[in-house]
Amino acid sequence: MSSTQRIFRSLLTLPLWMSGATESAEPPAASTWAARVPDDGGSAPPFPPSVSPPRLHAGCQAFLNDTHAAQPKLVGRRYAAEQHGPSSYAPARERGRTSAACTDGMAAGYPCRGIGLYSMLDLTELSGSLGTPWRDNSANDIWGWADPASGREFALIGVQRGTAFVEITDPYNPVYKGALKTRGNEQDSGNFWRDVKTYGHFALIVSEIEGHGMQVFDLEGLP
Repeated sequence: MSSTQRIFRSLLTLPLWMSGATESAEPPAASTWAARVPDDGGSAPPFPPSVSPPRLHAGCQAFLNDTHAAQPKLVGRRYAAEQHGPSSYAPARERGRTSAACTDGMAAGYPCRGIGLYSMLDLTELSGSLGTPWRDNSANDIWGWADPASGREFALIGVQRGTAFVEITDPYNPVYKGALKTRGNEQDSGNFWRDVKTYGHFALIVSEIEGHGMQVFDLEGLP
């Protein structure tokens, strides 16, 4: 378990322990308490041996135990060729290779209601130039920038090992421009968190990764 996950667990369980623990609670087994002591020299979570630690919320536990495989893309020629989804979906009739009109409550394999799917790039594609294994593909922030001179529009996406740049001037046909590799230790537990904002034609990128600091990227250099 990473240090971020240990902190996350402690913060989430603290208010539950304070509101729900009683003096009559059964003490946890010694092995349970020992497993909760961080291995990085930090202090133990607030569960004294006389109090049973509470169960985590199901959603929080899912985050901590997140080991699911990459989700398949439910749009595009491969998806249609495998004969999944509604029979009305035909990629050749769409405006882009991952576009899908909302028809009878479905945009290809995705539920919809009056809104079609313009396009889609999955996390593997966004991290393609970073050499990121699929298991480490994650993203947590997105920002946009429009070049005032040319009118071109870009999406800036914070992914686990860097920042991806995608041109969305034609939203039906996005173009992956590449990615800026993170600074600092990319294996650090803080690599899940990245934030991107713009000032003029510069992207300002920060992360909780140790040694990251702030990266400044000139967006006018995008091809």
